[in-house]
Amino acid sequence: MVNRRDDRSSSQELHSTASANASDYVRDLIRADQERNDKVAAMQRFVDDGLESGVGSRSKDELFSAALARAEAPRERE
Repeated sequence: MVNRRDDRSSSQELHSTASANASDYVRDLIRADQERNDKVAAMQRFVDDGLESGVGSRSKDELFSAALARAEAPRERE
């Protein structure tokens, strides 16, 4: 069983080491939320683009093979 005093102490240590003060903590939360929202928006654009592209002619096996080849191909440096 966890001692409540130990639990509070650990929680306080976590918050004090994660941020210097409350405004830094809130700023970090806002930044993390914005990053998450950006990722969700990017993923939604991928879904929308896919839906707009219509039905493809390749089988799932062809698509999987193409994806593997693309993933294994060396990337060009920009």
